[in-house]
Amino acid sequence: MYRPAFRALALPRAVPRVTRRTLTTAPPHKTSRSFKNTALRWTLAGGLVYYYNVSNVWAEEPAYAVHAPPEFGNESEEVSTSIESIAAQRRAQARATQSQSPQPLQSSTPAAPVDATSQPAPSPGSPEALEEEASQQGAFNEETGEINWDCPCLGGMADGPCGEQFRAAFSCFVFSKEEPKGVDCIENFKGMQDCFRLHPEVYGSELEEEEVDGELERQAGGAEGAVGGEAEQPVRKTADEKAQTPAVQEMTRSEPVSESEELVPKAWHDGTAGPNKPSARKQAIKLHHGGTRDSDYPNRNPRVSWQKRLLPDPEADYKTDSTRTLYDRLEVTALEGRCVDTREIAEILVRERKERPNLDLYYALILSNTSADHGAAWRVAEYLDELAIAGLEADSKICHAVLKVLAVHVDHLMRTGILEYMKGRWFEITAKGKQDIAAGMLREGSFEQALEVLDEMQGSGMEVEPWLLDVFIYTLCEAGEVGEAHTILKARHDSGEKDVSKNVWAYMLDKASAECEYDAAVFAWKNTVNLGFLNPPSGICLNILTTASRAGDPALATDVFTHLSKRGETFTYLHYQLLLDAYLGADPPDLKRALTILTLMPQENLPPTAWQTRSLFAHLKNDPALTDNALQMLRELHAANKPIPIAALNLLIECHVSRKDLQAALTVYKLIHTFAPIAEGPKPTFADIETFNLLLRACRTAKPPDEGQASFLVSELLVLRVKPTALTYDRLILVFLASGAHHLPIKNAEGLRLLDYAYRHWNDMVQLGWMPRFGTLEKLALDLGKVGDGRCWDVLQTCEERGKDIEGWAAKEAWVKRGVEKVWAEQQARTSAEYEGAGVLAAA
Repeated sequence: MYRPAFRALALPRAVPRVTRRTLTTAPPHKTSRSFKNTALRWTLAGGLVYYYNVSNVWAEEPAYAVHAPPEFGNESEEVSTSIESIAAQRRAQARATQSQSPQPLQSSTPAAPVDATSQPAPSPGSPEALEEEASQQGAFNEETGEINWDCPCLGGMADGPCGEQFRAAFSCFVFSKEEPKGVDCIENFKGMQDCFRLHPEVYGSELEEEEVDGELERQAGGAEGAVGGEAEQPVRKTADEKAQTPAVQEMTRSEPVSESEELVPKAWHDGTAGPNKPSARKQAIKLHHGGTRDSDYPNRNPRVSWQKRLLPDPEADYKTDSTRTLYDRLEVTALEGRCVDTREIAEILVRERKERPNLDLYYALILSNTSADHGAAWRVAEYLDELAIAGLEADSKICHAVLKVLAVHVDHLMRTGILEYMKGRWFEITAKGKQDIAAGMLREGSFEQALEVLDEMQGSGMEVEPWLLDVFIYTLCEAGEVGEAHTILKARHDSGEKDVSKNVWAYMLDKASAECEYDAAVFAWKNTVNLGFLNPPSGICLNILTTASRAGDPALATDVFTHLSKRGETFTYLHYQLLLDAYLGADPPDLKRALTILTLMPQENLPPTAWQTRSLFAHLKNDPALTDNALQMLRELHAANKPIPIAALNLLIECHVSRKDLQAALTVYKLIHTFAPIAEGPKPTFADIETFNLLLRACRTAKPPDEGQASFLVSELLVLRVKPTALTYDRLILVFLASGAHHLPIKNAEGLRLLDYAYRHWNDMVQLGWMPRFGTLEKLALDLGKVGDGRCWDVLQTCEERGKDIEGWAAKEAWVKRGVEKVWAEQQARTSAEYEGAGVLAAA
């Protein structure tokens, strides 16, 4: 929909180019300075430089690295903290807590006495304060006469490209004996300033000493004359010294600007000029298009905060402001994304100040749409159409402004069109333009294309700002591409970047653990939690533990346990289950350590059950030799005075039962009493109901079914006073049904007797208020029907009455009835045939 506008921009202009009344502004490093009263000017300048470098008034707060230092010795060494030591520490802490009584909180250090005779500290900026600060900083030692060029108070000025000139000027000023001090160092300071102009990419902030220039002019007793015949007063400081809004606090770094990227307009407004350019406009353009900031260099601060320079006067009256000031305000409002104010100022310039439409106006109007709340891509398209109708051709600056808007307001067609336009005009896309392109692609979901742009920037050596890399990480993690986000974060870590946001690390840890991305999760954990930079919540720790369990990393799982134990976390069955799975998933599996976990759980009042042994059962069930090894390991643990839970022994019995090895299962059962705790003395056994249920299952699956062994187990269960459950009766019924079905073809009477026992056990179960499982009931009714036992109808009648207690009965009731009726009819037909045959034989 926007392609006609781009084609209009690409066509030759039919309207003659409009000439504008402009003011050519040379770059700062090419501007010449007049030196009226040279001695006084350079004396004051030298004093300010000395005060700036020696005083800590301007020193910024030390920057603390959010990112942890490189890890050391974490991967090569073995896990030093075992789960046993963690459990021992927790028990010791619990005993210490119980034995200690609450103590009142007291200060560890006595309060410092108040010195009534102490003198008040000198006020900042006073000679006493300057002397004290200089002695604290230690830049100049008066006793030895040496200058410490490595002092942070010098801000690294002695080591830059103009370090030699700075050393000469500073040394001359420090050792100057003339009055006023430093008057004999003017030539040195002039050489230093000339060197600064030759390196604006490094010393750009030093060249913008507008306040210093104004003070020097006032001290000299006169002001510079106006250029072009029109004198203009210096820009008011009320607008320059206000605190800036966060909207313009954009983090940028200095970068070379190509010839095609002439982003700072050379022609601005009403044809008037003055030596003092508006600092707000200069700083705004400088920061927006990649100029150098003082905060880019350690231990240095600008003399006047650039945020203060950008805030417009809250009582600004656009009607009374000069045209020059309106252009300054126009760009400031555009940078802040204030669409309404930008449009209002532009209309005043065109309608009231009779300014002709120009590229600077449209640049500000387009750039103001970077506001996420008030900007819009369709409005940018309208401005581009107006630009073409006015006979103006968009330059590189406007194209980059469009890309910046499209990084906020997605429009794939417009971005494609503007890129084609720039390609046709041979406009070079700057690093910031590339970043805006990548940000827009991320916003619209074109992740592959955005990653290609990022790779292209990194491959060509372009600087990629941290905020864009953060956006990549956040967006890719949110889209489930944790692996790609991990690659970006790891590259930043390996490159030595130390200012990665703690939020980025926390977000990566959260998403990587939630997606069970092992590489990303272990990378984030080791570089944050292990080094004490993050204390993740319990949910993330549980996700990390799950990730370690799936990946078979017991070292990471133990790290999580250690971290949770230090902050007093209450462990649950799930924590131990995941830790056990991590040991079994290791290469090779650590079976003894996994069994040790079972012995530690009772110490935390978490006796293991069959649910906590599922992974062990899957590991042991198909290997009889491994099962025997596990039994030997339990013997060793018991000899080491470790409490062996019955769940561990039931696990071995279950492994034999799954292989239908009744005798091996009974062998383990007979050894249970040998694993009783040593301190409690000998016991007949400490088997539980789960043990007997497993053995009854083995009796049913044995070849042939062993109802006698089942009866013995029931009698032993009663002797040990182990309370049976519904599952016990259910499996007992199945044992007698299976044994009866086995004996019927061989010994009919024995088979009928066993079926009768099965019915009696069912009747006892019903009287206790329990009901067997659906499959057991179906088999009981069918087997009774097959032998013509009318009690099969009693079973069906009871099931109808208590169907709500039987899972699946409502859905399969009719099917069971049809099956019983079918086998009953078949039995009746066989019985009738037998009677008829017997009558024929009798008649014969």
